[in-house]
This record gives sequence, C-alpha cells and structure tokens, in this order.
Amino acid sequence: MQHSAISKQLFTRVFSVYLVTAVIITSFQITDEYNHTEESINHEILNIYETFKLAISADLWTYDIDSLNSIVQGMIKLDLVNGIEILDTDGEIILSMGIASQQENQSRNQVLSSASGKHSYKMDQYIEKTKQRLLLGTLIIYSKYENIFNRVKYGILLIVISALLKTSCLWLIFSFFIKKYLASPLLRFSEQVNQVNFDNLSEQKIDIKSMDVNELSFLQDNFNHLLSKLSDASTRLDQLNLDLEDKVEQRTSELNNSIKDLTESKKMNALSILVNGMAHEINTPIGVALTGNSHLLTNLQKAKDKFDDNTLSKQDLMNFFDTALKSSSLVDECARKVGNLVSRFKKVSGEVNNKSEVVVQEVVETILAVYRHQLEKNNVNIRTFVEIKTPIIMDPSVIPQILSTFIENSLAHAFQGLDRGEIQCTFYVADSVLKIRYFDNGVGLRELEAERIFDPFYTTNRGLHTGLGLNIIYNLVVTGLGGKISCTSKTGLGLNVDLPIKPSSD
Repeated sequence: MQHSAISKQLFTRVFSVYLVTAVIITSFQITDEYNHTEESINHEILNIYETFKLAISADLWTYDIDSLNSIVQGMIKLDLVNGIEILDTDGEIILSMGIASQQENQSRNQVLSSASGKHSYKMDQYIEKTKQRLLLGTLIIYSKYENIFNRVKYGILLIVISALLKTSCLWLIFSFFIKKYLASPLLRFSEQVNQVNFDNLSEQKIDIKSMDVNELSFLQDNFNHLLSKLSDASTRLDQLNLDLEDKVEQRTSELNNSIKDLTESKKMNALSILVNGMAHEINTPIGVALTGNSHLLTNLQKAKDKFDDNTLSKQDLMNFFDTALKSSSLVDECARKVGNLVSRFKKVSGEVNNKSEVVVQEVVETILAVYRHQLEKNNVNIRTFVEIKTPIIMDPSVIPQILSTFIENSLAHAFQGLDRGEIQCTFYVADSVLKIRYFDNGVGLRELEAERIFDPFYTTNRGLHTGLGLNIIYNLVVTGLGGKISCTSKTGLGLNVDLPIKPSSD
C-alpha cells in the first residue's frame, strides 16, 4: 500500500472541507450581490417611470405622437433603458424604440420577464377624468441583463479576490503549523525509530525535540519506556536462551535414548507377538492331546478293573483296543502339529541381526497363524501371494517385524467404522531385491497424513498409539538394511518395501 504522511492527509482533508465551505459561502455572496443589484436597478427603472408617467399619460390622452417621441428619445438615452414600446388599449404598437419587441399582455401593473438577454417592465397608463380611471395604453421599458452584470462584476470580483486571499493565507498558516507541530516531529520520530539498534536497546532513546506537552511527547515517552522494557526483556531472553539450549541438549539426549529404547522394544515386540500367537496356536493341539490322553487313561483303568474282577470280556478288550488306537492317533497327530509349529517358530524367531536362510512362505504362514484370531475377530480377510520358491539369506526377524507392524497398523487404523476389510500382501524377488507389496482397503490417509506417516511420534490416534511403529520400520528398512519404503493412499493404504538380499547358495 502506498505510503502517505498523516500530516498531508490531515491537511488535505481539512483544507478540502474548507474549500467546499468557502465555495458555497462565496456562491451565496455572489448570488446575494446579483439579487441586490437587480433589485436596485428595478427601483431605478420604476423611478424613471414615475418621472415620465404623467407626461406620457397626458400625451396619450391627446394622442400627441411627436411629444411622445420626444419623451421616449429622452428616456432611451438613460443607461438603464435599452428599449421602449407604447401600446394602445388594443395592444397595437403606437411607438417603438431601441431593442423593444412585442410582449404578451400582462394583467399585473409590473412584471419582470426574460427574453433574449433583456428584461422588460410593463406599466399600464391611466388618466383620471370625471372621477373615473381610464386606461390609455401600456408602456413597456426594456433593460439588458448586461446592465446588471456591469454593475455587479466589480462586487463579484472583490468577493472572489477576498475569498482567494483568505484561502491562500489560511493555506500558508495551516501548512506552517502542520509542518512545525505535526509533520516534522513525526518525521523525526519515524527516522529515529528506523535507526533503533535492537542489539543495544539499553542505549537507545527517542527525542523529537518537542517543547510542548502533547500527544507526541506522550508517544515519545511511552516509546522510550517500551525500549527500556524491551531491553530488560532481551536480557532475560538471552539468559533464558542459554538455559534453554542446555535443557534442549539434555532433553535431546534423553529423547534419543528413549527412542532407542522404544525402537529396541518395538523390534522385540514382533517376537513377543509371535510368542503369544504361537502359545495360542500350540495351546489347541496340546489341549486336544491332553483330552485324548485322559480319555485313554480312563478306558485303561476301566479295562484293568474288569481284568482284576475277572469280568473282562473279549468285546470289552476289543473296545478298549479301538479306543486306545483312536486316542493314541489323536495324541500323535497333535504332538506332530506342536512339533511343526515349534520348528517353524524356531526358524522365524532366530537371533536378531544374525543372517540365515529364510523360507519366506513358512515365515508368512507362521505370521498369519499368529494373527488369525485377531483378523477373524475384526472381520478382516487377508490374502498373501508368495512368489519366492527358494530360501533367501537375511535376518529372520525382518519379515516378521515388517509384516506384523503392517497388520497391526491396519487393524488399529484402517477399518474403523467399516463392517469388513481386505488385506493383500505380495512377496517376490527381482534383481536381488526382496519386494513386499502390502495393501489394505481401509479409510486411507489424507495427503498431509501420507507425507508424515513415517515421521516419529506421528499417529492419527493420539493417546492410543505412540506413532513409532512405521517410523521404526522406516529406520530398519532405510538405515539398517539400505532398502526403500514408500506409501500410497489414493484408495486405502499401500506400503511398498524393497530390501536388498542374497539368494541361498542352494
């Protein structure tokens, strides 16, 4: 916005109001002067008429045209008379001289009308005879408007010159005082404010050199008081900054240690989930095996009792053998299931940061077994496609940590408010890179959220989650393993992971 001095604005507005007022007053004065001059001329014309009225009436009564002509010639020589007409009682012109022209008959004794730059005075002529008032004719005197202007122009000129002089004097006076008492102090104040050195506020002071006690001096004192307060505040702020730097350094160190601990905790969380899941999976076959074994012991005790009582029949023995075979088969099947689960778990939960051969299909199946009940509980269907037929060399804890974090993230955030959900996860290897493509059809993320999804402590459910899950995976993939991870969220949420690997020597 264009800068404009307040003194100039004040001067412009006040002087504009004055100019408008002066123009209005001057216009009224000019109009009054014109009307006064016009009224004066009207009186002079009437006086001229009164002077010649009797002589004109007498000549009209005797119809002495020569005498009328002499009188009219005398009248026309007067400055204010520019034309004369004398009409008879029928409105016919008896005598016309000067700029006289025919005018309409008027019923009043004196009428002022305008026509072609002149005005006319119409007077009826009467004579008193035998106590009767007889109409003899009509006298019309014409006078130009120029007569009024010639008389009024000097008065108007004087009024205009007087108004201009008063306006000029007022402009000079107002300009002088505005500059001295407002513009100059404000300009000095502005210049000194611009020159304030905020690095050394204790020695700064504003002085507008005003001898009067007014709003500007108050402004100067208040600004100097403000500078003093700012100086004190700056000193305190410098000290606070020093203290804050020490506290920030201390808190940063503590935060780094906390993040480190949380990262390690999150890394082990995947293993903890696997342990809990495997415990749940193992609990079912072990429970069935215990039930089968208990059933076998019960039937064995019954057979022994009958054998001791010599009541054991061949049919009882055959039934016992049949029950024993079924129970033993059931126990054997459950024991094998437990053995397979333990074997797969040992492969998945190998020592962290210790690379070994990993069969991706078995690892994925183990993770799905762990999350089966949670997925069913939340009505979420998961489909996996493992396009890797041979073992790969990598840290066996990586895939469980990544996949379990992705699944937990989907269960916690993706399907809120949805009746059911779908998850699809694909594993394949291309150019010695393990590619994991994970997708859920949940609510997805807004653009800003998608940009911050890997930031530490960022979560859409503040208070329920730490916001470190995907950040830890990001650090694991990018920093720890030299891989890549990205997010897409046009529909649902897609997570893409690329990990450099070594194929098995087999």
